[in-house]
Amino acid sequence: MTTTFTTVNGLFVQSNKALVEGFRKILVEEYQAEPITVDFNKFPEASRKTINAWVNKHTQERIKELLAKGSVDNAMRLVLANAAFVKGRWAKSFPKDRTKPEAFHIGKKQEIKVPMMHVDGGSSDFSYGVFDGFKAAGLKSVDGLIETVILLPNIVDGLAALEAKLNSKVVGKVAKGLVVRKVNLSMPRFKSGSSWQLEEPLKKLGMKQAFSAKKANFKGIDAGEDLLYVSSILQKATVAVDEDGFEAAAASAMMMRAGSAAPPPQDPVAFVADRPFLYLIREPASGAILFIGRVEDPNKA
Repeated sequence: MTTTFTTVNGLFVQSNKALVEGFRKILVEEYQAEPITVDFNKFPEASRKTINAWVNKHTQERIKELLAKGSVDNAMRLVLANAAFVKGRWAKSFPKDRTKPEAFHIGKKQEIKVPMMHVDGGSSDFSYGVFDGFKAAGLKSVDGLIETVILLPNIVDGLAALEAKLNSKVVGKVAKGLVVRKVNLSMPRFKSGSSWQLEEPLKKLGMKQAFSAKKANFKGIDAGEDLLYVSSILQKATVAVDEDGFEAAAASAMMMRAGSAAPPPQDPVAFVADRPFLYLIREPASGAILFIGRVEDPNKA
């Protein structure tokens, strides 16, 4: 079984709205996103369902309702949507007969029982690295196209500190610092699902003008016809990991309204993910991070 990885873009635009030709050309040539016409003005609810159906299709029916009821109104003019899906088998799978309930420490004095998977890796099955405050293990797909990296804090309550320091520089160090070696790996089977409203985080990062009806400038899209501004950015994601492999789906929507504007040692190392951890699903060839998330309680989806 080879790894399945797809990512698609879709631009849903008001049916009578004219786009600047240069913008349309970039959409088609760079993002393979031919504009899809809907009628937000007359049929906002039908338009919402059309967008959700597109997302559901391109995430293999894993994300059924990206846009909640009432989130699309007749002032909407464009919705830029993205959908991604990845599924693959581990190069070294976990024997199912070794999975058993074991302790997972969700706090210094609190633990729960979770289905813990175990596998003893050979000399080239996994990668491993030790970093400042955490260690990491990499699990590749059977064809090597995708790698899942588990970032495990050194202490039970170390997740918050790890998240605080995680940035592109740290991720780069992890990618370069992982080396192939024997690893006896234990980690929980888990499912994770999350949704986010991204307006406030993006404003805090400095992206303020785009959300202002008075200051936004998107004339490159429609020549200023509707004085567009970004009203909201939504994202949903689901991830599932078991003995055989992994599956992840994500979708996002940007909604725009009309407005006023080291060499490996020979002995195996034990890697036991029995406390909250982060995970990255990445494409080694490009270095692109496809998914990132946390596991605080493997029993909760």
